[in-house]
Amino acid sequence: MRNYKNIMLITNTDVGKMSGDMTLIYRRAEAMYYEKGIFTNLVVYKGLPQSNSPYLTEYCSVVFLTSYNDICSYILKMKPGMIVLYGTKIGLLTYPLHRFIKKNNLDTLVFLDVQSAIEEVKEYPSNLKRKFFYPVYEWSFVKAINDVDGAFVVSNELIKNCELKRKNKKNSIMYYKIRCGINKTLSEMEIIANRKEIRDKYGIDENATLFTYSGYRTAWQKVDKIIIEFQKYDRVVENAFFMFFCNIDNDFENLLKVSFPKGNYILKFLKKDEYEKMLCACDVGYILRDYNETNRVAFPNKFSDYLASGLIVALNKALPEPMRIVENFPSHYIDTDHDDITTVVSKIRKRKENYVEFLKTNIDICTKELLYSSQIEKLEL
Repeated sequence: MRNYKNIMLITNTDVGKMSGDMTLIYRRAEAMYYEKGIFTNLVVYKGLPQSNSPYLTEYCSVVFLTSYNDICSYILKMKPGMIVLYGTKIGLLTYPLHRFIKKNNLDTLVFLDVQSAIEEVKEYPSNLKRKFFYPVYEWSFVKAINDVDGAFVVSNELIKNCELKRKNKKNSIMYYKIRCGINKTLSEMEIIANRKEIRDKYGIDENATLFTYSGYRTAWQKVDKIIIEFQKYDRVVENAFFMFFCNIDNDFENLLKVSFPKGNYILKFLKKDEYEKMLCACDVGYILRDYNETNRVAFPNKFSDYLASGLIVALNKALPEPMRIVENFPSHYIDTDHDDITTVVSKIRKRKENYVEFLKTNIDICTKELLYSSQIEKLEL
């Protein structure tokens, strides 16, 4: 078993933005330190505009470098057991890094951090330019995945996606599957206390049924359709309330005012330290996805956060890896493709009647399947 001691992760993303990709990177780094004693050196190389202030925690450091020579000097200084590359353009460093490692007789592996399918560029393009240049993005990923020693992935489906793009099947690579999980579990009493505190703070009745969407409003999140789903529940569920924890603009605020004329909703962009308690106040957490490659390989952070907060998770089989975790617990998830409103209302009622037992099951699922320490403990790192 290789003793990595420390890992260097090179990226060009915004490391200060707590989006899903950075949440995974930081949570994984924390668990790797506490479970395996592995420190993560995070290098931002020609990154997006951001606050270029280096910082250090117990389990990771962040530095900002602007040239490839600086990276090489940093590698010689830190001598990482593994270099992990995250970002489309960053993946093109695989070949020059291998040459540098060989030239300097370093015992270092080069990995990719693959959190999503490259097909996302064409399925959910942020602009027409990205969609037009999809063949270039695809070429760069294929080149990278064929020139690495291994990859971090979030699902079995993502492993298959990578393997389809690898041309030299005789030389296998290592895959470390680490789902987008959680660093700790709350007890039943902690969830109940958080639930009461938040409901009291916002004047929400204890018997109200709270539906929530938490995350950014990107194309694949289908927030507009989630609003339509919530409106259906608003018509039939007595004392329904809706919480949106996402980025805010005037158009979205106006949309919610029109969609929920009773004013039975809260719209809030959460700070990191608010997230845990706010979710505990809710009952049903929504994830609505299309059937395509982007979602087939995905594992959303919010799935783990919903379960860890004691919620029923609403999702469909467009997300096969998360669905595999809950499909043996029918009362703990809502199938958004097949469960009608009557079934959903029945599940919510049974959860309220057996709330503590429901929480115990959720906590057990999280401990076995989603806790980063449990996942990393099983890996040969």
